[in-house]
Formats: sequence, structure tokens, C-alpha cells
Amino acid sequence: MRRSRCVSKAPSKFANYVMLLDAGEPSCYNEAISAHDYGKWKQVMQKELDNIYKNETWDLVPLPKVTKASV
Repeated sequence: MRRSRCVSKAPSKFANYVMLLDAGEPSCYNEAISAHDYGKWKQVMQKELDNIYKNETWDLVPLPKVTKASV
């Protein structure tokens, strides 16, 4: 397989911008609960869930009997 030797770089119009790819935030629940600042993440997650319920974005329903919950 032949690969290009071109080096990709951002267009010059973006020279004065910085792109933040990782703000150090957890990417999943397990990372959040094992973080040193878990208390803050717990508050943020609870606030998000409260807003979801308040805005009626979705409803919590029981799992069908043929389904097994994954963690």
C-alpha cells in the first residue's frame, strides 16, 4: 500500500486559532466517578438529568424482560 507523504496542515485563515481537543473531561461515566473531583461531576450529571426530566426529553421506562442492562 502506498501512502501519501504530504503533510496536512490547517488553512492559513486558521493560523490564529487554537483547537482544543481534550479539555481533560471524562469521556464516560466510569471515568467521571473515578476522577479526583467526582463530587463536582456528580453535581453536573444530576443537574443535566434534572433538566432532561424537566424538559421531558425522555422518559425512564422498564427494560423489556428479554433485555439485559449493560454497565
